[in-house]
Amino acid sequence: MKEQEHFHRFGQELISFAESMERIGKTFSTKVLENKRLESIGNFEKLYLPFKDKHKSNLMLLQRVRYIDSEPVILIENLINKSICPGIENVDFEKETLFQVIERLSNESIKFGVRDFNAVSIDNKMSEILDISYGKPILHLHQTTYLSHRVPVESSNIWIKSNKYPVTSYLHRN
Repeated sequence: MKEQEHFHRFGQELISFAESMERIGKTFSTKVLENKRLESIGNFEKLYLPFKDKHKSNLMLLQRVRYIDSEPVILIENLINKSICPGIENVDFEKETLFQVIERLSNESIKFGVRDFNAVSIDNKMSEILDISYGKPILHLHQTTYLSHRVPVESSNIWIKSNKYPVTSYLHRN
């Protein structure tokens, strides 16, 4: 069995990367690549699906890289419904975490999320960002995060170097 510090319950618990690292006392850093109002959906159509048309002009794109020991480990691309989180575009996401900011600015708790996992080949852009050879497989997940009343607040694509951040699920059989 692996040492406890290698278990990241990201596969069964609605926990952020930052919360996971804080639990095990691991130091990490974040670099924001983009933080902007999304003028058009374009390549982000899959992320846009949870949001109704009326929210189209209220979406913010946040793209970040998470590092462990100065090595890029996770690339995160979030679409956030700004109408639920007023002022979110002014937050320094190199110092604050998204889930905590969403809960603070919306004045609501995150209730649940839906995650789909699959393996994909890394493209040129991600290859450079995550320092992985082009075409190599990487763990990808698509996530939608909801507040109460099934209101989607955030939708994301997350690419994970699973050799550096293994995802673990604890399953029980009744």
